[in-house]
Amino acid sequence: MRNLVRCLTLFLLLASFSAATAWADDLDVHLDAPCIVGHAACDFTPFEHFDFGDSAAGSATFTNSPWSLTFETAPAESWMSNFYFYQAEFGRGGTFQMTGPDNLTFAGQVTYGYAYADFLANNDGVDIFFDGYWSNNEPATGEVLMNFYEGVGSHVTLDVTTVPEPTSLALLGSGAAGVWGLCRRRLSS
Repeated sequence: MRNLVRCLTLFLLLASFSAATAWADDLDVHLDAPCIVGHAACDFTPFEHFDFGDSAAGSATFTNSPWSLTFETAPAESWMSNFYFYQAEFGRGGTFQMTGPDNLTFAGQVTYGYAYADFLANNDGVDIFFDGYWSNNEPATGEVLMNFYEGVGSHVTLDVTTVPEPTSLALLGSGAAGVWGLCRRRLSS
């Protein structure tokens, strides 16, 4: 009976560790909303109001949700413009910050970005990829797309994927194998 209690205790410890790594699933999200009251509040730099080649910046808060974000890229690595169109590409650098469920915060950086402005159609947008860490040390990657179309309005899409580090998964697997072997030996004695 004593061996059974020990095995169950070890199993519960392992299960609680497993639940902690499953917590990362709560940090995976796909949000897609118009930037209007009741959905999301969004803002990003309108490209006709700054010097070409500058960094891009933006923010979004999703209504009725714990999710919000802010970002600023490094200055553009390359850009081109004429009287009708502007486009820029951004490399690694700048900052990406986010708030998610359970008051967790995310700090990271932009890994790649693309921005455009169509001056004739009065459309512009920015597509940002990022990586970094949540305040619980879980690594995550993602993308945010913000755009504005004349006559339609602004829109924001946020995709986040949080993956437990390989070390955590290896520890989980070896812990499960160890508990199985220990319990098997003790229960057969």
